[in-house]
Amino acid sequence: MEQWKDEKEALLRRNQQLELKLESLTSELEGMRTRCRQEAQIRGVQSRVFEGIENDTWMSGDDSTVWAEIDKHRRLIKQWARGNASDDMNTARAISEEDKRRLIATLRNIV
Repeated sequence: MEQWKDEKEALLRRNQQLELKLESLTSELEGMRTRCRQEAQIRGVQSRVFEGIENDTWMSGDDSTVWAEIDKHRRLIKQWARGNASDDMNTARAISEEDKRRLIATLRNIV
C-alpha cells in the first residue's frame, strides 16, 4: 500500500512538472506567434515604403516633423534675405555698367 502511495505522489509531481512545462511552452509559442505577426507587419510596412520610394511618394519620418523643419528653414531664409536685401532699388541703380557686367558674369559662374 505504501508503494502505491509513493508511486501516486511521484506521478502527481511528474504531472505538475509536465503542466509547468506545458505552460512554459504555451507561453513561448504565444511569444513566437506575436513576433511572427509583428515581423509580418514590419515586412508589409517595408514593402509599402519601398513601393513609395520607387514612386517618389515616400517621406521619411512623421509628416508634421518634416513640415516643421521645412517651415523653420523657410523662416531662416526669409530672415537672411531681409537682412541682406537692399532697402530700395536705388543702390542697384547706382552701380556702374562695368560693375553690373562683372556682377552678371560672376553670377553666371555661380548658377
